[in-house]
Amino acid sequence: MLDFLTKRPIAVLMSVLAISVLGLASLFTMPVSLLPDIDIPNIKVSLNYPNVDARNLENSIVRALRRELMQVNGVSDIQSITKDGSSEINMHFSHSINTDYAFIEVNEKIDASLNYFPKDLERPRVTKAKPSDIPVFYISITPKESFFDNNNTFKQLSEYTDLIIKKRLEQLDEVSLVDISGIDKEEILIEPKIDMLYSLGISTLDIENAISKSKFQSSSLSFRDGYYTYTLRIENPIKSIEDIKKISINKNGLLISLGEIADIHTSLNPGDGMFFQNGKRAISLAVYKQADARMQDIKKAIGEEVNRFRELRPNLVFDIGRDQTKLLDYSMNNLMQTLLLGILLAMVILWIFIKQARLTIIISLSIPVSLIISFFFLNLANISINIISLSGLILSVGLMIDNSIIVIDNINQYRLKGFNAFDSTVKGTNEVIRPLISSVLTTCAVFIPLIALSGIAGAIFYDQAITICISLGISLLVSIMVIPVLYYLLMKNTSISSEPHGFVGVYERLLTILMNKKILSLILFFMLIPIGIILFKYVEKQKFPDFHQKDIMIDIDWNEPISLDENNKRTLQFINQLNLNEKSYSSYIGKTQFLLSENPNQNTNTSTLYLNFDRIINTSELSSKILLEAKKYYPLANLKIYPSENIFQSVFNPNTEAVQAILRKENNQAINTDFAIKINSLIDKNHSSELNKIAINKLEYELYLLRDKCLLYNVEITSVVSKLKLLFGGNSINELQFGYKVVEIILLDKKSNPSELLSGISIKNKNNADIPLNSLVEYKLRRKLKSISADDKGEYCRISPLGETNTKAFENTMEKIFENEKDVQLTYSGSVYHSNELFNEFMKVISISLILLYLILAAQFESLLLPIIILLEILFDISGALFFLYIFNSSLNIMSALGIIVMAGIVINDSIIKIDTIKKSFASGLSIENAIFEGGKRRLYPIVMTSLTTVLALTPLLFFNGIGVELQLPLALSIMGGLIIGTIISLYFIPIMFYFLARKSKKFS
Repeated sequence: MLDFLTKRPIAVLMSVLAISVLGLASLFTMPVSLLPDIDIPNIKVSLNYPNVDARNLENSIVRALRRELMQVNGVSDIQSITKDGSSEINMHFSHSINTDYAFIEVNEKIDASLNYFPKDLERPRVTKAKPSDIPVFYISITPKESFFDNNNTFKQLSEYTDLIIKKRLEQLDEVSLVDISGIDKEEILIEPKIDMLYSLGISTLDIENAISKSKFQSSSLSFRDGYYTYTLRIENPIKSIEDIKKISINKNGLLISLGEIADIHTSLNPGDGMFFQNGKRAISLAVYKQADARMQDIKKAIGEEVNRFRELRPNLVFDIGRDQTKLLDYSMNNLMQTLLLGILLAMVILWIFIKQARLTIIISLSIPVSLIISFFFLNLANISINIISLSGLILSVGLMIDNSIIVIDNINQYRLKGFNAFDSTVKGTNEVIRPLISSVLTTCAVFIPLIALSGIAGAIFYDQAITICISLGISLLVSIMVIPVLYYLLMKNTSISSEPHGFVGVYERLLTILMNKKILSLILFFMLIPIGIILFKYVEKQKFPDFHQKDIMIDIDWNEPISLDENNKRTLQFINQLNLNEKSYSSYIGKTQFLLSENPNQNTNTSTLYLNFDRIINTSELSSKILLEAKKYYPLANLKIYPSENIFQSVFNPNTEAVQAILRKENNQAINTDFAIKINSLIDKNHSSELNKIAINKLEYELYLLRDKCLLYNVEITSVVSKLKLLFGGNSINELQFGYKVVEIILLDKKSNPSELLSGISIKNKNNADIPLNSLVEYKLRRKLKSISADDKGEYCRISPLGETNTKAFENTMEKIFENEKDVQLTYSGSVYHSNELFNEFMKVISISLILLYLILAAQFESLLLPIIILLEILFDISGALFFLYIFNSSLNIMSALGIIVMAGIVINDSIIKIDTIKKSFASGLSIENAIFEGGKRRLYPIVMTSLTTVLALTPLLFFNGIGVELQLPLALSIMGGLIIGTIISLYFIPIMFYFLARKSKKFS
């Protein structure tokens, strides 16, 4: 086959060029994204049941629904958080489950459960998490002082943003939705004249009924007149405030208009939340992209549209924040620079060793040719250009060039023996095809089992594993089919001279010393194993690597029933007290109005801060400072600090607490307020100020309707409820549509404290007698839990450290606090424990990889002993990997563990070629010692060059930042450290071990 190709170089080159054109076409048409398009195995069920407290909601609905949903196929974890009037159930699935099918099954379970729930319960909403659920941009619109000239109001800004800006952005082809928050909504307030109502015997329920009966939706009506059919529409009588004022109430034959007995006017209301940009009231827009839109296209389209609005409305400030396209650009640019620098450094190494321009060009061509052709096959495999697939290509660069170096070096050795160019090309290439195939298979055998990892890790590594396997397969074909043809074409009339470097003699002298003291040499090599065990103890361990960032999010729960205005006042005061010198900040006060990012934990006494800095921040130090300041000024407040929302964070979910204590009552009984107060008092008693306590609401009023008294005094219960709604802040009784707007109608009464309201108000019974309201209801002050958390085992509460802490120290603290509390069940959870589970699973995958490696090597060498030598060196190489992680202050995480596996595959490749050469020399009749020295000398250059090119291809990762680079840095450090040690092992340890095995076995001769 090879001699056929070598005689037809033009045909080979044209074929390669044709495939390369397809590869270039694929490169410019492949989708570009930050991460692979994968499903996040989470499903959220949101349940709303207003006016029902958390305890009743948990007992009557959520608990039963949770048990039903636990039966859905593939559920690995289920948790619920229930508050007054709402609950959120989060379901986590194993990644092997198709979330589309799980989504259908969840909806089926909910539909079946609705038959047992109250009829007025709104159907729970089911949402499936996707990476595309994260907004690409947040656009804030802040009015300047000049905007409010000419009597402009925030209402007009709200309408302009909602009707013009939002609609214009949604018309862009790349945009799927623009969500809005922070606007003022218009509402109609009806404030009854209480004295007049009392004298006329009219109740607020009469007002509600009058408005409800006046507003209607007519059905489709028609009549026929001869041959023609006409539609008939009954006009809705309520179109404006004036129409509401004209609505009449018939009381004992007397028609009384609402305008006579109530003040009716419009008002602006931010609802339960507001948005502020740098301390000024503003409006926030969240922009979502179409699933198939390219990031660059939406960036350009949004930028152009925002610039038009800036020109049209100079009295408004438009800020684009949390730009996901910048994250993509930054990561992609750094990865591309790393790729190009790696190729350049590899070429420099080739020139230093080979010192022949033509050979350097031939070998260097293998990288771009293999990369370009790889893009064609990646496109066929439906792999996008993302930070995972690009990092796979970076890892492949050093491996791609290895095959070509080995082929060229072997051809040159035949040329030096006196063979002509054609015979040298054919013989030199054929001799290394088998070990090259084995080396590629061993590398793929390392990566393919990684796909079996559960969860997001397995899904992410799918792209990397497929990318590396495809690129290595292509580079193998290029090295054994294209590189020899190029060599013959360019070098057939060029003579080859042997000018060995000085380090060849150094290598042989050192090998002679070690061979003369074989036992001592082996002892020294095996000393690397205990060194690795010591390093393993001191290297930090975590699930995923830390990332540098310039922004953070802070969720604040003041844990007091404060108003929206007080919430905003405290939030602004808190930011000023922190004095963090941030570049800009945004604050969502109370609930956001976003439709897609509804947070069940938001209410009028919570706020969310987004802080953006013009520098890279130390997240742990900053978090500790913020938490200490919060405890100092607001001891009741609970804070959660986490990275800014982006696609990467949503997929890897690093916001999970590192460690937390899970507390349950004995026999998994329901958690009550007394239990929470007891837990908090135990924490205070043990002076554990570094712990977050259980959130318990401050004293709140709770009204109880005395139904027996209502029956006794012949009072309609609906009348009492309607009156209570009116007294305590307004009753939404209906809504009107004025053109494009939907306006809510609110029935209001002047507010006062509960005692005055209840003692000064009476209500008419069925006999038209006045009954004091305070005789029909009573109120109490009580403490209650802010929320009820539960999982498949039952209800629980959580305690977590305020800042970073040692896991063992935290466990010791908790054990000390609750050592005498027999009714408290204590367990632990958090990302630290999940990381341990992942590493245990990783060890199983590594075991599978090692078994595959052994089988492949046993088939290659036709020996059961030789593979053991090669696999044994992995233990030594791990020590080098851990050493580099330690000195560069990195951690042992899923990426560095992957790097160790990759490193093992690369080093094994060098050893496979070397043992194959030594074995052939031994079989040709040389003595064991002479075969070892001959094989070592022949494979010295390829081993050193392949190791150096791989290390230098990864070196640029040390000098760049960004999520793409920082994700791969631990992996690169593992490979670099392991390769440096592995090269020494391949050069010296492998020959010594081969000597001992070959001396006792006749199979090698």
